[in-house]
Amino acid sequence: MTMFRRPSSVRPYLSILVLAAALFSLALGGCYSNDAVDPDGESPDPAPVLTAEPPYSPGHENTVSWSLTADVKNGNKDRVEWEYLVQRSSDPLFAQDVEESGWIKDSSYEFTGLEHGSTHYYRVRGLHPWGTDTPWSPNQTSTQDAVPPVADLTELLDEQNSLLFTFELSATDETSGVQEIELWFALESGDASLYGAFPPGLVTFQAVVGGNHEFFPVAVDVAGNRQERGTAPSGTTLVPEPIIITDRRGEDFDITSAVLEFGMAAQYFEHGIGRFTIRPVVNPRMVGPGEPGYPRPNDMTDVCAVKFEDDIRAYKLYDMNSHEVVDDVVNGVPIAVAY
Repeated sequence: MTMFRRPSSVRPYLSILVLAAALFSLALGGCYSNDAVDPDGESPDPAPVLTAEPPYSPGHENTVSWSLTADVKNGNKDRVEWEYLVQRSSDPLFAQDVEESGWIKDSSYEFTGLEHGSTHYYRVRGLHPWGTDTPWSPNQTSTQDAVPPVADLTELLDEQNSLLFTFELSATDETSGVQEIELWFALESGDASLYGAFPPGLVTFQAVVGGNHEFFPVAVDVAGNRQERGTAPSGTTLVPEPIIITDRRGEDFDITSAVLEFGMAAQYFEHGIGRFTIRPVVNPRMVGPGEPGYPRPNDMTDVCAVKFEDDIRAYKLYDMNSHEVVDDVVNGVPIAVAY
């Protein structure tokens, strides 16, 4: 006889436990399994990486930034909500004068009110989304430079005798040093134009037209502070009206300096047959004693000769009459021999 047996009351509870365990395992599988905290309660993740600081930072503020390491990004841990704590101190050990951001979710932070000439150290740590801190990052350091440099130029002649002239630019900066000097100029007190940026030292200026030229040097330091351009020029000079002659091909030549500086008469200039019409000799083939074409001992030959250490060369005037210029390299030195 077959009899119905009532199931054990334990079986439904076992089924429920198995189902709950499976759901819990599935829930864990949807999380970042490599985000787990180690048994000692310490975060397995390395410290965030502070962006390298420049030696000098401009003004009284400095913004530091950071990022997660490649290992963290490769594990997709940058997709979760991290928090960061960044600190500033004048002490590399952070034992005193410590200012901090508080826990923030941004990856940058600006410190303000930093004194000119003061040096500061920065570090950052991360807070893992499950409540464990990373170590502190290595320090980064930077010095504040809040004072712009001051530029000047040497005294200019009241009047120039050429469209091309030189003068010296100089600048001083007490902290980060001078990076470059912008040279601005204005014609007849008009709007200023930028001529170029130069290191301190001699600069050559090429004027285009005559008239009173005003110069405004503006220095920029290594930190990035830029001197404000003043309204009064640092130097002025009168540039002559250009003296131009035109050759047969319509090309213009500036002879202002030749006339005003060296007293040459413009009406006596030969316009010639144009630039590049007579071709120079370039890298000539030289011959030595005993070779074909070398003068015999009793031959009289007019030459232009040059000597650079042990390298001696002679160029026949007969050949140069039709070329006028030889471009050559003697003992590694490029030269131009003109006749």
